[in-house]
Amino acid sequence: MFSSLSKLSALVAVLGIASTADASPTCTKPAVRKNWNTLSKPEKTDFLNSIKCLAKLPHNPALKTTFNPEGLPKRNESGSFYDDIIFMHMDISPPMHTQGLFLPWHRWYINAFEGALKDKCGFKGTLPYWDWTKDAADFEHASVYMDDDEESGFGGWGDPKQDFQITTGAFKDFHVSYPNYHRVRRNFTLQPYFPLSRSEYPIADLKANETFSATEVQRMIGDFDGDYQAMSQYIDAEQGARWAVHLIAGGDFADACPTNAVGCTPDTKWSANDPLFWIHHAFLDKIWSDWQNHNVKDNFNTFAPGATAKNTTKNSMMVSDGMFEATTFGNVIDTKGGFLCYTYE
Repeated sequence: MFSSLSKLSALVAVLGIASTADASPTCTKPAVRKNWNTLSKPEKTDFLNSIKCLAKLPHNPALKTTFNPEGLPKRNESGSFYDDIIFMHMDISPPMHTQGLFLPWHRWYINAFEGALKDKCGFKGTLPYWDWTKDAADFEHASVYMDDDEESGFGGWGDPKQDFQITTGAFKDFHVSYPNYHRVRRNFTLQPYFPLSRSEYPIADLKANETFSATEVQRMIGDFDGDYQAMSQYIDAEQGARWAVHLIAGGDFADACPTNAVGCTPDTKWSANDPLFWIHHAFLDKIWSDWQNHNVKDNFNTFAPGATAKNTTKNSMMVSDGMFEATTFGNVIDTKGGFLCYTYE
């Protein structure tokens, strides 16, 4: 994604800017984020309709480019507000990955998305999470992919005759703008590492679902007390749980180029095109929260940005590309700290 480590370091150095933000309000009644599979049909429908609502809203002219990583598509000003949120991820997310910045930035990002659903589309619920440990053993037939309900279901796998575009569920006609205009695609790929770089993905025959079992998640929560950096890197490793869920799902979720995308650079972080992104990252956020609360003394307030982001502190400001209210990294450490006000069931 970046041509050199020095370039990455220079980009992340932007995050060393100190905050001048006011103190956050008090969180007295935290909202409760729930497991997707426990929601009622009306609750699921409300969430999915709100996502589709964002995709019908016009482009936000306040959107700007901050990092401009290699391969970033040009901003599509004829796209939707949802596309703008995807552009943010493409622009900002690359220097956040493999760093201690990954978890707090994505905690902020999905919270901003939840806020947009509420403020712009009247969403009444909370951002749900997808516990994919329950689906790891037979991911191809995970309940989230088996629900073809056109109001309350995410829909299934894509049609290989149509570049794996999905044809069922609430998002069967869901179009996105990046890397080009197309319908969202999914392609179940149990062993996605064979064609990828051996330097980045050394275990070529690894089955992706082996990395996100319940046993693996328990390790994430229980084996890294006091070592935030090790916990974060374990989750976000190239062959770790976070990316494995993307790769096994294929298509947009895996940053794969559509067949008709001329000059497309794969792995350019448009994975949020697939609305499953939001409930996937909500579960990653829950894992971090569970780790924090597993050992409050050693874990809860721990933050380590990583070697290439060493100038970043809890007082450094998030980058928001002009889309949402920015805050400090420190303000998102506690999900009930005031800037944030939620917990997980």
